[in-house]
Amino acid sequence: MKKETKEIPNAPDRFFFARLTDKMQLCRERSQLTCTAFLSENEREEADRFLRSLSCTNVVAFGGLADAERVRLCFLPDYMQKEDVDAETAEIAFLRISLSSFDKAASLTHRDYLGALLSLGIERNTLGDLYVSEGFADLILTQEMALFVKNHLESVGRYRVKCEEIDAEQVQAHAVSFEEHMDTVASLRADAVVASGFRMSRETAAEAVRSGLVTVNGMILTKPDATVKDNDRIVLRGKGKMVIRTGGLSKKGRICLTFLRYR
Repeated sequence: MKKETKEIPNAPDRFFFARLTDKMQLCRERSQLTCTAFLSENEREEADRFLRSLSCTNVVAFGGLADAERVRLCFLPDYMQKEDVDAETAEIAFLRISLSSFDKAASLTHRDYLGALLSLGIERNTLGDLYVSEGFADLILTQEMALFVKNHLESVGRYRVKCEEIDAEQVQAHAVSFEEHMDTVASLRADAVVASGFRMSRETAAEAVRSGLVTVNGMILTKPDATVKDNDRIVLRGKGKMVIRTGGLSKKGRICLTFLRYR
């Protein structure tokens, strides 16, 4: 009997790994730096696992800023070190998308800016992180796409905008705001932690995990009894993102947790 395999939602397909292999081989054949498109956290984890299986070590992840979530994987020729990779060599640019002085008080969100960009026909993998501030947003993207955005992005929603290139030091990657609450759990099982952190029943949390709606540090979980750990970043699709902090034990022997929910 043929063994049935369960498909994992949003897992990279064979073309994703083929593109990685192409970039790696091109680097070797031409002895020059080659870079992938911007990868999501899940794609990066899958790429890291795949490249480790090939014993590929001449690669560095770079997203423009030190703590960028979306990164390009850069394959290095023999004459380059990881410290040589910067925005110029990785062909990364930084744009500021600014509202007019009359509209600076408009409450535009990350979704508003990203939607306006994608409506131009831009593929998401040409864009890195997007940081929204009052009156403007700073965008990391490929150098090639920067020129296109500057020439074609004229509005976000009903508001007119202008785009100008800035230096990495000018990017306003402000601190993330959290909503904090504490609870105790019997164990660090994924379903128990998700239920407590997102304030839902254990059964609902377990079903969300089985359905592939939960990721931990960018990796999709499908087993409710998987164990999470301190500082893990957990995302429940449609509900939000949180980081967990483990404490000691309560008087009843339960694990004390602090949940930091992204606002």
